[in-house]
Amino acid sequence: MPIIPLDCPGCGEPAALQDKRCKCCGRELVISTFNSVMNRPDVELQNSARRYQKALRDNPDTPELQSSLAYCFLKLRLFDRARAAFEKAMEEDFDASDNYFWAAVCLMQGKRPFLVSRELIDRALKYLEIASSIESKGVYRLFKSFILYDHFERKGLNHSPSYREELLAAKASGYPSADVEAFLSCFNDALTLPDALR
Repeated sequence: MPIIPLDCPGCGEPAALQDKRCKCCGRELVISTFNSVMNRPDVELQNSARRYQKALRDNPDTPELQSSLAYCFLKLRLFDRARAAFEKAMEEDFDASDNYFWAAVCLMQGKRPFLVSRELIDRALKYLEIASSIESKGVYRLFKSFILYDHFERKGLNHSPSYREELLAAKASGYPSADVEAFLSCFNDALTLPDALR
């Protein structure tokens, strides 16, 4: 793998993607989870996004950079840009299940599933199926259960599997509350899980 130059998003010192952490300030160079950006200020995320975009100009096929950029955009609630970056990362690394999961979250555009078009719901469900086939995480099944409940059950529409079946599978796999908090933070109006999903 070639050395990919990347300025540190924290202090601006020259570094390389392969370093993982800045040798000067110790900052994480590559954002690998949404949870790691949850408490970062917007100005820091904007700065990080600019640095990732700069590095991507010369290295557009680097899935780690695409995912890092996508996490910044998602936290900044730039859903279309985040989804596009996650999808670009998927093209280069189709085995990274979290890219599919977070792309599904982006498709909701901050709205609860009840308010999202059927076309976007179907795309989100497809991404969640792919994510679950790569890696069995309870939070993937929980999000799918939430979509099935809020978009189908509340509208009186049939869907197989039902939200109850997905919820049982999610509970069997388990899911950290921090992961649930992370994906719910991407929705408007301080969304919480409905009682039916607890």
